[in-house]
This record gives sequence, C-alpha cells and structure tokens, in this order.
Amino acid sequence: MKETIKIGTTESIAPGQVKGLTIKDTKILVANVDGRFYAIGSVCTHVGGPLEKGTLGGGAVTCPWHGSDS
Repeated sequence: MKETIKIGTTESIAPGQVKGLTIKDTKILVANVDGRFYAIGSVCTHVGGPLEKGTLGGGAVTCPWHGSDS
C-alpha cells in the first residue's frame, strides 16, 4: 500500500526554486520547473553534496560542491 505524505502546497515552492526535506531518513529535493514539480534524491551521487543548496537551471540541479548537474 502506498503512503501519501503531504510536504506543503504548490505555492510554497516558487517556479525556479527547490525545497529540501527529509522523509523517513531519506533526503528529498522537490523542484518547481515552470510550474511542474519533480522530486529527486537531495544528495549528490558524485561527492555527497547537499543539492537543496545548489542551483536550479534548465531543468537540472547543480551541485554546490563541484558544479555537476543532476
């Protein structure tokens, strides 16, 4: 059975912005890309950087530690 977890409202993440959160010990990043919402893991798979502190552009999140896109 799937569980639904409310993380906020669509108004709480403006277009072009991201929000980091932790759900059951899993770090998640939610991004608003032109009014569409996407969720990915919030830890860079390359060096473990905190993607919620990175930048969103062109539909990709750039790691603040080494500049790689996710």
